[in-house]
Amino acid sequence: MWRKLMARLALAMALVAAGFTAQSKAAFETARVDGVKCIDAVALGEGFGLHASWTEPGKRLLLQNATTRVEFEVNQREAIFDGRHVFLGNLPVYHQRSIWISWIDTETLLAPLLRLGRDRPLPVHTIVIDPGHGIPDNGAENKHLGLKERELTLDTAFCLKKILELQGYKVVLTRTTNFGISPDKKLDLRRRDEIAAEVKADLFISIHFNSAGQYVPGENVGAVHGTETFRFTPRYQIPVSRSVHKAEDDDINPGNKYDQWNALLGYCIHRALLDGIGSYDRGLRHDNLAVLRLAPCPAVLVESGYLTNDAEARKLATPAYRQQIAEAIANGVRAYASLGPPPPAPAAVNAVSPPATVKPASPPVTTKPVAAPPSAGIPSPLPAQK
Repeated sequence: MWRKLMARLALAMALVAAGFTAQSKAAFETARVDGVKCIDAVALGEGFGLHASWTEPGKRLLLQNATTRVEFEVNQREAIFDGRHVFLGNLPVYHQRSIWISWIDTETLLAPLLRLGRDRPLPVHTIVIDPGHGIPDNGAENKHLGLKERELTLDTAFCLKKILELQGYKVVLTRTTNFGISPDKKLDLRRRDEIAAEVKADLFISIHFNSAGQYVPGENVGAVHGTETFRFTPRYQIPVSRSVHKAEDDDINPGNKYDQWNALLGYCIHRALLDGIGSYDRGLRHDNLAVLRLAPCPAVLVESGYLTNDAEARKLATPAYRQQIAEAIANGVRAYASLGPPPPAPAAVNAVSPPATVKPASPPVTTKPVAAPPSAGIPSPLPAQK
């Protein structure tokens, strides 16, 4: 009896520290469902002032108030947060006449998003932009349009660098030529994180363009399109790229130190990209990506479009659209940084070296210009649960 009482007290204190404000006892109840520690989604909603209702009894649950709307579906990792798709690490399950969400998803994704504006990240001064790939690695390609990912990512990175420097940030690129950092792929990816550590980066943003080169059930490879933003997969969870648990999923990695900030940064950038370029929403996802695993600061990887989709590739081939992508990412960075102390005052910047020329493979498309939390630090995490 005494142990049970103390356990409930410890859990209640953790929930309060994490921002839960529910008055009901149900808010503090958890259950092991299929071996995973879960919390009742209805209670989670109550803790943040959200009313729960079934949109499809026993299958789809909606939490909402005047400003926030969250939708869950049983056995679907893809949830919808304020109209944007976000991927959970564990499947929501039907239990005790409600939908239950894993404790880890609550701790590392849902609670941070529901607290958006209350948590205060560390100040953002130095940002590392990582243009993905580089000779000898071309990345994704659209050969009949003559497009290579390594060239497009570098050009977009230069555009983003210029925008952020004009706003007062110190910006460092992991590469400034079409060549990669090392011909050894593992060393190349590790070096990108080492650069971020050396310059004491506050944010790390890796820029990529996608390829649907592998068969996806129910999808035509050439038809796949849209924007994905990745955070690093929290410990004990399965990456979205697979459905089977592996022993490596239980490892603790440096990138996991920033799980909550990764989610906030990823959401801010993903939301800004969807608003800025109007692309199809493929979700804020998570994966055990090597370039995010050793990141010494909050980090995300952005996939703004598919080179294997000709319509999207033709837009990506134009400088105007890549500029639009850079402006959208910068808007996301500002949204994240605004949660914390203000950035330094803009300072004079040196002229930016011209990026590698990328010759559009088709006439440019017409694009519209993009319209223009308590004490700082990493919040104390809730108790890690497997």
